[in-house]
Amino acid sequence: MKKYASLVLMICLSYALQAQDMDNQKLYSIFYTISDDIEGEMGRWQFKIDSTIFICMTDEYNNR
Repeated sequence: MKKYASLVLMICLSYALQAQDMDNQKLYSIFYTISDDIEGEMGRWQFKIDSTIFICMTDEYNNR
């Protein structure tokens, strides 16, 4: 299951990287949809997919 969760996350992120108008709100929507549990605030999240914990940090100001 961990491989499946990682694969889904990588597909979503690869799609996000191709999109020119990605922002924190859209990224949060993706994480909220695919995760079992999500915590944090805009630009800094910790979420779980099938007992695997992921951490994501962004910086909209510097387009990261």
